[in-house]
Formats: sequence, C-alpha cells, structure tokens
Amino acid sequence: MKQVMTPEGIKSITDEEYENIKIERRAQAEANKNYKVRRRDKILKDYPIHTQLEAITENEMGKPEKLNLLISGINQIKSDIPKEETSTT
Repeated sequence: MKQVMTPEGIKSITDEEYENIKIERRAQAEANKNYKVRRRDKILKDYPIHTQLEAITENEMGKPEKLNLLISGINQIKSDIPKEETSTT
C-alpha cells in the first residue's frame, strides 16, 4: 500500500493502482509535449511558409485579407488541437 495526495486529501492505494497512476501521468506528460508538434505540423501543412510570408507581405501593402484568413485558420487549429490538461490524481 502507498499513500498519495489527492484533492480530497491523503489516500491509500495499492501498488498496482500506484503504477497505473504513474503510467497515466507519463502518458499525459507525453501528450502535453506532443500537442505543440501536432499543432505545428498542421499549421505548416495548411499554411506553408511561403503562404504565411505572402499574407504578411500583402498585409504590409495594405491588403489584410490573407493575413486575417491565416490568423483565423491558426486559431481554428489551436481550437481543434487544444493544450492537453494534466490530471492531479
């Protein structure tokens, strides 16, 4: 038996439950690290660098339409691939 801190206080758990918690926390940490990679890859697939540069350049020339679409698309990707929440158990 092991004791762990939970939001409700100290709780006794079996060794097996403890190992399962450790595995879950590792998986969550990995997912948290990987959401940035998934977002980056999706942004670059949908909006390659040359497309991003074109949007920025045209915005500087007084034509913000492409930049507005780029920003909207990136915000949608961030919404579709949210930051992973970590558990406190």
